[in-house]
Amino acid sequence: HFFAVAENGGSSSCSSSASDQECSRDSDAIGESSRSRGPTLRQLERQRRCDAQEDEERHIYTQEDWERLRRLYRDQGGTTVEYPEGEVMSVAPPGFVPPMVARQTADGKGRGIFATRNITKGSMTYGGKDNYAFFSTGEAFRRFVGALSDSEACDVMMWAWPQVNMGRDFETLIVVLLDSNSLQNHASKNGGHGGLKGGQVANTGCPRGMECGMFDEYALIDIREGDEFLCDYDDFFDADLWEEFGL
Repeated sequence: HFFAVAENGGSSSCSSSASDQECSRDSDAIGESSRSRGPTLRQLERQRRCDAQEDEERHIYTQEDWERLRRLYRDQGGTTVEYPEGEVMSVAPPGFVPPMVARQTADGKGRGIFATRNITKGSMTYGGKDNYAFFSTGEAFRRFVGALSDSEACDVMMWAWPQVNMGRDFETLIVVLLDSNSLQNHASKNGGHGGLKGGQVANTGCPRGMECGMFDEYALIDIREGDEFLCDYDDFFDADLWEEFGL
């Protein structure tokens, strides 16, 4: 259904992991043959010393930072995905601004995103696909990551996730959200990680019984100004799909 993305070890309809290589324009970021040879995700993370960054306070990206990453994606041939006529992609109104701000969390998760106003249950919190990057091969993904600094590469590898039924041909693609919503952290709809009772509960996603646009997210409960946005990574992320890309 919807997408989003995340800070600690996940992906999005909210986010998760990624990879590395060299910047070039020869091939479209959405097109090549499926499985490619090259370093695995874990090997790329070791090359970039991502483990050494885990205990550091990570960078909060500015609007200029996000624009530079999206420009790099376009410069490498990256484009958006198109869907068959009649498929609902997004109902976000023109100029919709997600009511969120990124900052460090107070509970030790790292970065997160927080509501900038009170939001009633069922209201849109994110919409549209303009800031997403899509990769049909591991090679295209490695090339994008390879053009980044170590800290940026580690972030993109943490935020990215493979997702099925994407685009006009409903294929599996690697997806990365290149804006602040990539920092959205995970919580189960039942509370906490893996549904552990007493933990935080996912408060964004596609409400039960609602037909959501592919790239849209809504408040699952009333959210107060200053509350952290949390989504359930299990709605979209399957780690086994990385193997399809040789990662």
